Amino acid sequence: MKQWQKVSGIIALAVLAIINSAVFLFHLQYSASIYILPGVDTHEAIETMRIYYQNAILEIGYLVLANYLIIVLLFIYLWQKVTMFASD
Repeated sequence: MKQWQKVSGIIALAVLAIINSAVFLFHLQYSASIYILPGVDTHEAIETMRIYYQNAILEIGYLVLANYLIIVLLFIYLWQKVTMFASD
């Protein structure tokens, strides 16, 4: 594997790790900072939190999908590389 391929793979995985951490910390901190007024109906508060968590799960799901996609592509690439060396 060429040097630039190694570096670009490491950079791609590092960027994904940073994005994963940032999204996780944002959702963790934001859910703790949602302020619900004392006079608000309980059902409204529950609905607000339910909508928030559905969106958070959806966004984190996209990151997980991106991680799996990159890992699968790297695995396929390395598998082809190994089979090329084995056939020589």
